[in-house]
Amino acid sequence: MANDPIHQFQISKIVPIEIGGIDLSFTNASLFMTATVACAAGFLYFASSARSLIPGRAQSSLSVRLFANMLAGHITLKVFAGFVSSLGALGALGIGGAILPLAMTVALTGLEFLVAFLQAYVFAVLTCMYLNDAVHPGGH
Repeated sequence: MANDPIHQFQISKIVPIEIGGIDLSFTNASLFMTATVACAAGFLYFASSARSLIPGRAQSSLSVRLFANMLAGHITLKVFAGFVSSLGALGALGIGGAILPLAMTVALTGLEFLVAFLQAYVFAVLTCMYLNDAVHPGGH
């Protein structure tokens, strides 16, 4: 039992391996990463081999599309905003140089709003199509 919570993050060697002066030991962190990859690979194997686990796969297309578009926009905004704050830390010359990235950040924010409304529209249309297919199976 650990005395404080930080001990749970301590990395300890399970199988000590040293080759050519380089420590290649198998640690408790390596064990948990291996177990996580094995669980994810097993889930993906069973999900793709048994059609009953994911019956249509169309349900996940909405969430993947929405997640990817939101993530891409947020990462782009984070990069530009970080660039603005880095340039602003350089003083007067940096603040002058930060005007263009700041304008790009504002423009990308507007683009994010446009993409959000477009994604809401696509989400609504695809939901209606999927519900129509569920209510009227096999018909055109």
